[in-house]
Amino acid sequence: MKIEMLRETLYSGIWGTIGPRAQEAGSLLGERWGNGFGLLMHSGTAAYETALRSLGIGHGDLVLCPAGGQRMDGEIAAAIGAIPVFRKGAQGSLPLSVEDCRASLADLRQVKAVVLDDTRGLDLPGMVQVCREGGCELILNMQDNLDRTEGWEGIYAAIFDLGVCGGAVTGREEIYRSLFAWHHCGHAPGTADSLSFDQILGGDMRVSEWQAIAAMEILKEVP
Repeated sequence: MKIEMLRETLYSGIWGTIGPRAQEAGSLLGERWGNGFGLLMHSGTAAYETALRSLGIGHGDLVLCPAGGQRMDGEIAAAIGAIPVFRKGAQGSLPLSVEDCRASLADLRQVKAVVLDDTRGLDLPGMVQVCREGGCELILNMQDNLDRTEGWEGIYAAIFDLGVCGGAVTGREEIYRSLFAWHHCGHAPGTADSLSFDQILGGDMRVSEWQAIAAMEILKEVP
């Protein structure tokens, strides 16, 4: 099947970005992980940066990250000018609990996003509620873990690294449209330029048709 898709794409002449394979693979990611809105980007770090930027996070904003989590949690936040703040759980290890998060948000108060890498045993709806009470959003950095996570629907976005590319899934259409605009040079689906940053319209986090075909092969293995 992969060879057939590669041959069809080759002869179609559509090799670039925002092509039919990229859109199909994005939809498949959303469907396989939790019947959400899925979008592919050229890497997992690009997907994470896109999520942060679509939240309006920039210079001086705080992003709460788990101590001992993925390096990209803090590195990408710092790269766009935000301040990563690292917190350990009450037991000194991952994952952060709902109470850990509540205590950190009460202490910091100006956090715009909470990033979690480990959801094992986590009361995810409870964590979403605590984040909303603290005036911020929850992002899950799932890396290559495509197992469905119960209670994810209220999060801002889940970020993935599929090896051949990255991706994001959200349960809210307005967030999907914002993510799409940030990854596609300022263009939301079916619109003209809709945002800007640093004198540049949007960003180019798009995925090629070749990457999308490889991603589809990976996603088809997900139950």
